[in-house]
Amino acid sequence: MNKTKALTKYLQSFFKKENKEHIQFAETDRIEKYETIAVDFFNKIIGMNYYDCFISDESSLYDFDLDDEETIEKIKKKYGIELDKKLFLVDIFEQINNEKNHYIK
Repeated sequence: MNKTKALTKYLQSFFKKENKEHIQFAETDRIEKYETIAVDFFNKIIGMNYYDCFISDESSLYDFDLDDEETIEKIKKKYGIELDKKLFLVDIFEQINNEKNHYIK
């Protein structure tokens, strides 16, 4: 079990015990496919350890207050991709992966 799934399971268990209400976490299936890219991206763009936070398929640059032009330009330069307005991390990671695979072929 990877760290994201383990953390999700722990948090769900904790909140069920403490609040007796169910908290529904967003899915993490897509983002888990890009773990290696995410680790690099968090280190170089966000400036934090990927494993120190919960990231879901619905997490975005807005969550980190990094929706500014400077950050977007940094991503474009570093990874050679164009970003859409939603700035979902999983979509960014998918683009990075596709761009990387484009050059490998």
